[in-house]
Amino acid sequence: MIDSVLERSQRRIVLDRSMSKGNNNEVIITTSSNEIKRKVRQHLYEWMSGTN
Repeated sequence: MIDSVLERSQRRIVLDRSMSKGNNNEVIITTSSNEIKRKVRQHLYEWMSGTN
């Protein structure tokens, strides 16, 4: 509601691939939407738990 009153547009981030390193430092690129959602969820959980 506040955004519409202030006439702000909504900005979104589109994650259609994810890059990570494997056990031997090999680069792994993921394009599965379910796997990307899982990785993002895990990353945000770990990031937030480090702030306490």
